[in-house]
Amino acid sequence: MISLNFAFEEKYRSHTVTLNIEETATPDTYSHAIEKLIHDFIPYIGKTQNDMYSLEIIVAGEEISEPAFWEKAILDFRLEDLAIRYHKALIHLVKSSKPVWLDEENPAGRSAAFYLSKLSVANLPYYTEYIKWHDMDHEVSEYQDIEELIKMYGWCP
Repeated sequence: MISLNFAFEEKYRSHTVTLNIEETATPDTYSHAIEKLIHDFIPYIGKTQNDMYSLEIIVAGEEISEPAFWEKAILDFRLEDLAIRYHKALIHLVKSSKPVWLDEENPAGRSAAFYLSKLSVANLPYYTEYIKWHDMDHEVSEYQDIEELIKMYGWCP
């Protein structure tokens, strides 16, 4: 079973969203989890814009990081099409508002865009699209992402 739970802390205008995947990690469970993010998490952000979001991901009882989730989904399970759908839905939302932050350092979408780009040079436009809507005055991890992508592919359009 896959569930998405929402908790709101008024004082900090902060939302904790927990994606709970009760089964072990498989392409099928991750596929359903990404669908849940697309159909429930992104619309929730749209309704509660301008707040901070914390996405907690629990797989088979263990919490994993958002980057670890997307790395497994994209590089191990090859759920590229679903990751692209998630990315496009998130970009569509933020173009009509402002960047959506998962914490003080990480905007939503960074990990999905980065691992899509690591999968194939053809996916680099997803990372550059992410960069365009992100406030680079507050970047923390993006310089490492960019360095790694340049090492993988060299300089390219």
